[in-house]
Amino acid sequence: MLKRLLIALPCLLALSAALPARAQTLPASDAERLSELRRALADAPKTNDREFLALARRLGGDPLWPWVEQQHLRGRDVHLHIPEAIDFLDRHGEAPVGAVLRRAVLLDLAKRRDWSGFQRIGLGPGDGDDPELRCHALTARFAQGDDATVVDDALSLWDRGDSLPAACDPAIEALRRIGRLDAARQLRRIEAAATLGNAGLMRHLAASLAPDLRGRIEAEARFIESPAAGLIPAASSTPRTRAAVEAGLSALARRDPAAAESLLDALAAPLTLEGDRVARLRHAIALWSAASYLPEADNRFARVPAEAFDDRLHEWRVREAIARRDGAAALAALAAMPAALREQARWRLIEARLLAARGDNAAAQVRLSEAATEANFHGFLAAELAGLDYPLCPLPAASGRSALRALERAGVRDALDLHALGRPGWAHRQWQHAMADLPPDQQALAVAAALRHGWYDRASQTLGSGEGMRYYRERFPRPHATTLRREARRHGLQVAWVAGLIRAESSWMTAARSAADARGLMQLLPATGRDTARRQGLGFSGPQSLHQADLNIALGTAYLRQMLDAHAGKPGLATAAYNAGPAAVARWLAARPPVAPLLDDPLLWLETIPFQETREYVARVMAFSLIYDWRMEGRAPSLLGRLEGRASRGWRDFRCPGAPP
Repeated sequence: MLKRLLIALPCLLALSAALPARAQTLPASDAERLSELRRALADAPKTNDREFLALARRLGGDPLWPWVEQQHLRGRDVHLHIPEAIDFLDRHGEAPVGAVLRRAVLLDLAKRRDWSGFQRIGLGPGDGDDPELRCHALTARFAQGDDATVVDDALSLWDRGDSLPAACDPAIEALRRIGRLDAARQLRRIEAAATLGNAGLMRHLAASLAPDLRGRIEAEARFIESPAAGLIPAASSTPRTRAAVEAGLSALARRDPAAAESLLDALAAPLTLEGDRVARLRHAIALWSAASYLPEADNRFARVPAEAFDDRLHEWRVREAIARRDGAAALAALAAMPAALREQARWRLIEARLLAARGDNAAAQVRLSEAATEANFHGFLAAELAGLDYPLCPLPAASGRSALRALERAGVRDALDLHALGRPGWAHRQWQHAMADLPPDQQALAVAAALRHGWYDRASQTLGSGEGMRYYRERFPRPHATTLRREARRHGLQVAWVAGLIRAESSWMTAARSAADARGLMQLLPATGRDTARRQGLGFSGPQSLHQADLNIALGTAYLRQMLDAHAGKPGLATAAYNAGPAAVARWLAARPPVAPLLDDPLLWLETIPFQETREYVARVMAFSLIYDWRMEGRAPSLLGRLEGRASRGWRDFRCPGAPP
């Protein structure tokens, strides 16, 4: 009995009772404790039973002990110790540590083709959303042979138009063996693939069909990849054909709206394309014409049925009209917006600027006042232009012993410790689990604890929506303040602007690394870091050095100064260049020079930035900079002046709209 307890460590109370009392004491200091846990996590997969018993005697009462235990189980031949894994999951299956072990065990059992063991462990909550585990589960059910619903479940997976992982092959082969994947079923999935524009899957599935049918499907796949009028004869129009035509023309509209429009006009009638399909294609053609600011965009908007307009198309109709300096058309496009969209602070501000441009200042003031209640880029600017205080309604995080006990019960301390142990994936799982049932004020308290431990991105990960956004002190931390102030002043940059940019780029995480290999606090590419270091006379020992906070801030502020100098000292343009690159900003300025009418207004010009990421980035950085002013000074200079690089004529206070003066 004791040996099984020591191998599986089923119940901590039972284990603790089986050990001497002195074995239940933990290391005296937290640093010692974490150091020993770090060693235990590294050693657990390769320890034998006697060594693991020694670990249990030392650390078995620690809240993080289950993570050590699951490491030990993962290091064993799991298929030989399924009862121990089941016992662990009975105790921890709903917790993050249970999910981590379950997935590892299931993948190991699937690799060994131990389908009986796989069934005994079973999928956990949320595992059905994992295509790989879902397919392994189907294979296990087929292997057991007594599941009445497995065929229907496998067919529902087969019918999807996206490509499936290799883990699904055995279940698909099982369907084929029992004759459920006949030609009709093949064609059904090929049509689903055509709808998604998945030409490769279409070809793969058609390989076993009759040559004439395979040839038609090949032509449809070629049309998706490279649309041309002669590929699909009118006589062959089927729902699958029409799905392929829509997929091909939708992709073409993004690359070449004129070619897509020409082909649509030529094919719509012969192929009897349905009205809603034609409307979706007209939408795509108009959208990408507007996003490229093509001169035909306005006419293409006119060809889109009213019912096919969505918020995205309404927004682009406004931007396109501004870009060609047609204020009346832009106001008409705003008036056509759904009320919920038009009343967002962004569009209230844009409408106010357009009204002011035509001389209707009274109506413009009304729209500014309406927009000036939201604590975002457009709301802040509206408040400034309306002569009001900046809107901000901060909330305090929860406090008191009961709130702290709630965090402890939720497992926040465990998440912080896992982060300190260098286990970011586990820490994130534990954190998300802990946050699930906490109210916003306790989430903010948890974030405050994470900030003290240097886990700064918990702020953006946790308090990014709803009421959580009002915990500004927690959402906008101020680490590396001395370095930031020194380097910003060295390069003549506003400290709040740099802080806002860092918050937007990395959420203050020194380890941040993007898919494009941008690194560190200010997300510098290695080549940019190297070149900037050489110009500044700073040491640069390779890409890894960009994860050093002081060096990254020194290089990032120098590069930001370079962008500022290249863009006439205007932080709005410099921020856009920092995100999209100076070449992109140069193209936009050349295509839409910021001169009257309309485009001399920096707010209207910024709205015409074609990249959504950059448009939102500039707005986010500038709004964040204002909140950092509030955090550092309790008030802020002119946001419009910051955008344009003009000296502020005075500072403005913050006030919660509706609060007494």
